[in-house]
Amino acid sequence: MRYKIFNILLLCFILINCSKKDEEILSAPQEFDNEISVDDDYYFEKNIYQVVDNVYVAIGYGLANSILIVGDGGNIIIDVTESDILAAEIRERFEEISDQPIEAIFYTHSHVDHWRGASSFVDDGTEVYAH
Repeated sequence: MRYKIFNILLLCFILINCSKKDEEILSAPQEFDNEISVDDDYYFEKNIYQVVDNVYVAIGYGLANSILIVGDGGNIIIDVTESDILAAEIRERFEEISDQPIEAIFYTHSHVDHWRGASSFVDDGTEVYAH
């Protein structure tokens, strides 16, 4: 009997809450502004930035950023851009920071701009991690 009462109350609760009209008024989306421009010199300037101790990010070389983590005895690279040529440029700059071997490469996801430049970062014994 308790379960019947509980089930009836639960059903009433669900029906009442599902039948309420949502009174929230959504604001209309803004029109797309064709006059928006991107300052290419700022957004696509190739550079390496230190994020915190032993962590550096290469921005402006390709679609994806590449990250260098300097470890004890080896480096880790996260994402390798979409091009071997761009990746080679980044590796050259990363080697100015740390010339240790690259122990591992991590792909954050499967978009081509995050994995295609891998051959420029692979050393003997480099392990690649992807999902």
